[in-house]
Amino acid sequence: MKNVSIAVTVPYAPSDVWKVLTDKGLISEWLMATNFEPVVGREFRFTGTPNRFWRGYVECKIFKIVPQSLLQYSWQSVSTQTPTMVTHAIEAAQDGTKITATHAGFDATHGIFSGLLMRLMIRHGMKVEFQNKLRATLKKHFTRIHG
Repeated sequence: MKNVSIAVTVPYAPSDVWKVLTDKGLISEWLMATNFEPVVGREFRFTGTPNRFWRGYVECKIFKIVPQSLLQYSWQSVSTQTPTMVTHAIEAAQDGTKITATHAGFDATHGIFSGLLMRLMIRHGMKVEFQNKLRATLKKHFTRIHG
């Protein structure tokens, strides 16, 4: 199985980053509209605008929560594909908080070469979301702890 991963460090406290990853209102600002609630076993959806390539929503289920540290949930954007797993790990860093996001579990159901095209699209999306949108949401709602 293949995965996509990105790590960024932001100049905000781990508690602020945790809020941006687990508060449905804040998630909706930087990712997609959602009915997310941080409860293990809870099923939820991300919703967006459907198009000819996407049904407009992603079905998810929370598998693991370690407060202020780790969030893990399944991700199924196409019903005929094997669900993948999204993991957000945060840790205090010298410059603020390091966020490592991993989207794992791509296989043959995701297309040729274990979903190569899908993984490329997700990698691009993760860069935009974590390097731009998540940072903008943090900046809008929280005070920087460095610089």
